[in-house]
This record gives sequence, structure tokens and C-alpha cells, in this order.
Amino acid sequence: MTRAQRLSPGDRREAIIEATIPLLVERGPDVSTRQIAAACGIAEGTLFRVFPSKDAILTETIRATLDPTEAIDELHAIDPAGPLAVRLREVVGILHARVLRVSSLVSALVGPRPGMEGKPHGPGHPHHPHGVEDRERLTAAVADVLAPDADLLDVDPLVAASFVRSFVLAAAHPMLGDGRLGDPDLTTRLLLRALRKELP
Repeated sequence: MTRAQRLSPGDRREAIIEATIPLLVERGPDVSTRQIAAACGIAEGTLFRVFPSKDAILTETIRATLDPTEAIDELHAIDPAGPLAVRLREVVGILHARVLRVSSLVSALVGPRPGMEGKPHGPGHPHHPHGVEDRERLTAAVADVLAPDADLLDVDPLVAASFVRSFVLAAAHPMLGDGRLGDPDLTTRLLLRALRKELP
């Protein structure tokens, strides 16, 4: 095995999580720590110097995937001086990618797991306190992108942002949509028509 690059504890933790995501999507919770270590290019024992158990790796991987911070940072990086159509297309692309990433992981984990019966909703679930908070943070970030053109919108930017987020979720999620609205360009055109004020 090639000697692993020396990383800080935080970077090593992040690298393990990133390597675990595609393995979870492919293999579900049956993925082994040996497979995770191989994907990271490290010895299996190194995993347990970062995480106390396989369950801890999976829990943190799920939490990291559901965390909207990366998407929010991307939304904040959108140039507010650009045309509304261009900014909205960037918003749709960011949200679309997030929906696919999260739904792929959730689909891989959707089967019943021993010991999980009757457990409360975990982080990221819409009825979990963190899930509601994350949803509101994401909606607020979309509203910030739309706000420079508030005078062109038929509703308040925050209401428009909620509509955009909900529409993209329904259009992109493989278990909610039928594939006809999977094209982000089409989604953007439909959203523009729905959100812009009617011309007098």
C-alpha cells in the first residue's frame, strides 16, 4: 500500500468522510471499514485513530452529506451583479446537485436496519430540529441571491426562494419527479416565468 499523505486530524477526518460517501451509495451500510480504508489509501487501523467505530464513520458521513453549508457557500459566491436569469440558473444547478447527492445516499440507506426501529428522526430529516434549521438557512441563502432583483419578482424574495427550493427538490429528486423536469435549464425557465411580475 502506498504510504498515506500526512494530513492534519481535521483533514484526515474530512478525507475519510469524502471517501465513504460513494461507498455508502454503492454498498449501503454493509460497507466495511477495510473497504473505506482502501478507498482512503490508509491502513484500517488508521480509521480508528480518527473515528471510534464504523457506526461513527457512517453517522458523520451522513451528517456531512446532509449539512447544507457547502451549498450555502456556493450560493453566497454567486455574483449579485449578474442578470437574474444567470443567477437563478446557478442557484438551480447548486440545489439540483445537492438533491441528487443527498437522495443517492438516502436511497442507499433506506432499508430497515437492526436497532433503528422506533428511533427519532435523525439530523437532516425535515421534522428534526436541525433539518428545519438547515432548510431555513438554505432558503435564506437563495433569497439573498434573488434579493437584488426583488422589484422584478411577483413575491417577496424569501417566498420566491422557498418556491425555488421546493420546486427543484420535486423536479430533481428521483423518487418525487418523473424525469421530465430533470434538466436544470428547463427548471430555470419555468421558475423565471413563475416568479417574474407580469408586464403591464
